[in-house]
Amino acid sequence: MNKKDWIRILITYILATLIRALAGVNYNLFHDKFDLILFLKDFSIWTVSYILVSLVMSSVSKGKDKKAVEN
Repeated sequence: MNKKDWIRILITYILATLIRALAGVNYNLFHDKFDLILFLKDFSIWTVSYILVSLVMSSVSKGKDKKAVEN
């Protein structure tokens, strides 16, 4: 894993934590009793957060690459 992957994971964690706090989803798979609905909500929040962070990071890096080519 390179530095960009670690940054992506860190930003995803922060974003998912904020979304979970705002949505009121407080579920810990390892400590709480298994609940399919809460698990799916938590998993979908993590998935959407990771996809958003990946899209933003790829568009930012493409923008940087485009500027480097123009210079």
